[in-house]
Amino acid sequence: MSLPQIDAIVAHYREIYTLALFLFGLAAGSFLNVVACRLPFGISIIAPPSSCPRCGSRISLFDNIPVLGWLRLRGRCRRCRQPIAWRYPAVELAIGILWGWIGWQASASGLEHWETVWLTLCRLVFVLVVGAVFLIDLDHRIIPDELSLGGLFAALAASAFVPSLHHAETSAAFQAAHPVLHGMTPSAPLWAHSLMAAAAGALVGGLGMLALTLGGTVLMRGAVRRAQEQDPELDTVMGFGDVKLMALLGAFLGWKDAVAAFLIANLAGVLVGVPVKIATGEEPAGNGSWMQRLSHRWRTGVAAVPFGPFLVVGALVMVYEGAAIRSWFLNLVFPSM
Repeated sequence: MSLPQIDAIVAHYREIYTLALFLFGLAAGSFLNVVACRLPFGISIIAPPSSCPRCGSRISLFDNIPVLGWLRLRGRCRRCRQPIAWRYPAVELAIGILWGWIGWQASASGLEHWETVWLTLCRLVFVLVVGAVFLIDLDHRIIPDELSLGGLFAALAASAFVPSLHHAETSAAFQAAHPVLHGMTPSAPLWAHSLMAAAAGALVGGLGMLALTLGGTVLMRGAVRRAQEQDPELDTVMGFGDVKLMALLGAFLGWKDAVAAFLIANLAGVLVGVPVKIATGEEPAGNGSWMQRLSHRWRTGVAAVPFGPFLVVGALVMVYEGAAIRSWFLNLVFPSM
């Protein structure tokens, strides 16, 4: 068999692998919708079966098919004909695309088969966890400990059992760079190195976010007091749920990628938060200049926005394009290397 034929077979299976994970991702997105709706209220995510939130009628198996069921019903409950939010199929489709993308990357990772399988499984679960954080924080401005702390401990355990989680591209290089470990069980130094990387990431992410939260609250006391007029429960510039979320991101991504995710989150927050603050501001009385009107809208606009969804966006960017971002940064800082 010629090399082009082998490449064609590999590419064919890569497409099948991607399609399979895309379809499973649609089903996972349907489950994610259930988690996001029930977990904040302490309702079981297993029982009772899915039902219409308005009339309470149970959704049949065929109507509950991801995306297609919503399209088949034309976005309305079969019994009461009330609208079903478009967000449900959008979440299903988004998770399907994200899972399919992971499959596409994994099939070309160059790792051994079982290493690829376990690494892929870790990333699939991570997408579901941070996806639930995104939706719940967006809706309720809370991040349940079941997701943040539970995800943190799961990430620490996964880093020991799946060492490639923290050096998927350098596991062989790591062994070669440590000749003193020659003759020992290959997995022992790898799992220890990976676990230490996860623990360091959790500490840097969690403690770093805690320091920023406490320090920012002290430095921005006036802004916090003004924000409390709109949200009396707000007492810090960022919630402590964000602190635990950053610990989770650090444990899964490592401290360097977690810091990069935090910077990306801030950039995304500025790009979204500034227009939202201006759009929610009050229109000034009288006919002032456009600069005066803009300034007034800025002063009176809503300042408090959940930061968790932006952290999730930053984390997903690093999961999918972390290697490209690291390469770009190194070329920017060290162009001659």
